[in-house]
Amino acid sequence: MTLKSLGPWSQFSRLNAAIRLCEESTGVNPLTLYCSITGAPIGEFDRDTFNGVMAEVFEYMDPQQDAEEITDDLMLRTLSSMRPSPVWNYSDRQSLNKRMKSRPAETLSYLLIRLYEPSSQLKLEHDRRLGLYHRRILIHRLCKWVVETKLNWQEWIYLLIEIDALYNLTSLSIPGNDILSTLGEIRYAAEGENGPEQFESFLDGWRAWHKKLYDEYEKKQRAALRQDQWLKGNPAAGPARLTLFMEVKPKSEAQVKKAAKNEADNEMTNLLRAIMEQTHGQKPMDTPAPIQTPGFIKGFGKLKLNIAGASK
Repeated sequence: MTLKSLGPWSQFSRLNAAIRLCEESTGVNPLTLYCSITGAPIGEFDRDTFNGVMAEVFEYMDPQQDAEEITDDLMLRTLSSMRPSPVWNYSDRQSLNKRMKSRPAETLSYLLIRLYEPSSQLKLEHDRRLGLYHRRILIHRLCKWVVETKLNWQEWIYLLIEIDALYNLTSLSIPGNDILSTLGEIRYAAEGENGPEQFESFLDGWRAWHKKLYDEYEKKQRAALRQDQWLKGNPAAGPARLTLFMEVKPKSEAQVKKAAKNEADNEMTNLLRAIMEQTHGQKPMDTPAPIQTPGFIKGFGKLKLNIAGASK
């Protein structure tokens, strides 16, 4: 859509065309103010005020710009104006619990953004940060569709919140495709009769990932509990506990068989030794007396050697 194809238009005609083109091609409405945390729309600009502002902007713009170039400028201005909404600007320990019930689409979008975006964005370039803002708007649109379509969004939020509580979503990397393409495919399939089944199949992957993380968390908790109990105990009782544990611990089947085999081998050895003693009159060898090392000779220090006298 260009001025050449539409003929001579006024400034506001070009502006209206650019607004429609921006919303159709990017999913972003330049007349809407979006939340920078969830991507949800939080307000709209008054059209007269917006036109007045853009009239001043047009004074510095090239009059030959077409609708596509104006669309890029509107897109940049819209993303740059994103701010945290009053609802999400401040959070406490109960905030997420309240928003989950009153704003499920925003809560779902918030959790997915925490999972799929980099944890630190301070060093990101301005263009990439604006790209993430655009992505948040699209994620919220799909989350809103999931909630309004009455799919099983409650379980999805539960899985994400529990993982976030145990691991922190910003520290994890989700396997699989990008969430936008995945939800886009589900939305396309949901237009038919198999929409709920497609979404349940999609949730199966999240259930498996949740179970894997939860099992790892429980394993770490059990190991930490054992370590904590060991550190709190009396260290002097530790060796005695291990000794008694080995004595009291029931032996396994392999240990019982090994002990019986050793006992049978000892009986056979003793029997052969007795036969040898009776037949040949051999007796077991006496234990040799221990070798005594010479000790220190008392008075040795007082012994005087007269070498000169000895040579006489």
